[in-house]
Amino acid sequence: MLSFGFAAVTDYKDDDMVCPKIAAVIVGLSTSTLAKLRCQGGGPPYYQPRRSVSYLVGELRAWKRESRRTQTPGRAAKPQSPQDIS
Repeated sequence: MLSFGFAAVTDYKDDDMVCPKIAAVIVGLSTSTLAKLRCQGGGPPYYQPRRSVSYLVGELRAWKRESRRTQTPGRAAKPQSPQDIS
């Protein structure tokens, strides 16, 4: 269980707001990758009412679930034809 001196990552509730450092641990990315995703798009939703960035824990968990892949895009196995089977 990962901890930052305040609470274990698993102790955060879905409606808690967290800083990028804790958000990175929750989604399994580095803080620099999260920063790149904020600029390029494709990352989890974030809030920036002023200068500081924060993330809603429930949205991080949902984004992580939705980002789950079982195969690399564009690398789908070709369907076998009956001639290939025999």
